[in-house]
Amino acid sequence: MNSTNALHRIESLQTLIPPDEAWLLSNPTDIHYYTQFDCLVTTEREAFLVVTSTQATLIHSAFSPTSTVPSKIERRQGTFVTQLPDHLRELQKHYSFIKLAVDTTNISHHEFLHLEKVAQITLAPLDRSSITYQQAQKDELEQAAITSAISITTQLFKWIHEVLQPGISEEKVASQLYQKMLQLGGDITPAFPFIVAFGEHTALPHHQPTSKVLELETPVLIDMGARYKNYCSDMTRTFWFGEHPSKEFLKVEKTVFAAYTAAEEIVLQTNTTNPPLALDVDSAARNIIAEAGYQKEFIHTTGHGLGLSIHEKPSLSWQNHEPLRPGMAVTVEPGIYLPGKFGYRHENTLLIQRKD
Repeated sequence: MNSTNALHRIESLQTLIPPDEAWLLSNPTDIHYYTQFDCLVTTEREAFLVVTSTQATLIHSAFSPTSTVPSKIERRQGTFVTQLPDHLRELQKHYSFIKLAVDTTNISHHEFLHLEKVAQITLAPLDRSSITYQQAQKDELEQAAITSAISITTQLFKWIHEVLQPGISEEKVASQLYQKMLQLGGDITPAFPFIVAFGEHTALPHHQPTSKVLELETPVLIDMGARYKNYCSDMTRTFWFGEHPSKEFLKVEKTVFAAYTAAEEIVLQTNTTNPPLALDVDSAARNIIAEAGYQKEFIHTTGHGLGLSIHEKPSLSWQNHEPLRPGMAVTVEPGIYLPGKFGYRHENTLLIQRKD
């Protein structure tokens, strides 16, 4: 990404902010999206972003590098909860806001109470809908980064068959995948902890690798995603390790792939004139799985959005009436899970392009 894109994003956001209001952003992903500032440890408070209708100010830790932040974005040091009210008072003198919209989904209770007590400003919850709407529609540079992340993950899946052999553990496979991901040009941090599952472990969708070793004639499920320039990919493949897959495995494989194909077709045909809803994608997959008798064994949604975060809107669930839009990046990942036996999931990351 570049500074021009970040500034355009802030300018678009500023058109939504009333002149007497400021927005306090605290989610590290939001801050990176609008400033290119990178938090080293996202669970710690390294930055805030204060945005008014005319100015954006990054409040950051003294030890954090800011070389990637556009020069037009004002910078202030000091993110301790005791320092934030002073920053806000100084900014009020210049930008005359009387209300502060706070992202209550990310700020801590302690931080909010301190602001409420000391900041001498009216606080209100921030409506994140405009932020999530903007971030869901990826620009060309974002789409290119996601495409590169997908390419790296695809190469990992091609390479992994050279590694799999009887006696290797789930943990060992995951470790080698991480190393290979870096060799292929992925960011040092993957999109999420890789899932490597053998045998009955494949029946748990979010299984984490153990010392369990691979044996012949057993199912294998691998779910992984590289990052490239901070953008995520997410893919899953399930296959039989051996020459004699069970009849039930073949039936489940056929069912899941049919469900995936039906859902994928809806996503890829998205247009602005009559866009499908998120629940339409879920229904396409879920109906096929239900018809095969596995309705209760499909225990998660059909997919989700992704970008700087591995899980973003929209959720491709049976409850979501949100229309899909060109520019979105989503996963399609139907699955069937038979406890004590095996699970099967097939997943790709899809970029929605314009069709009209």
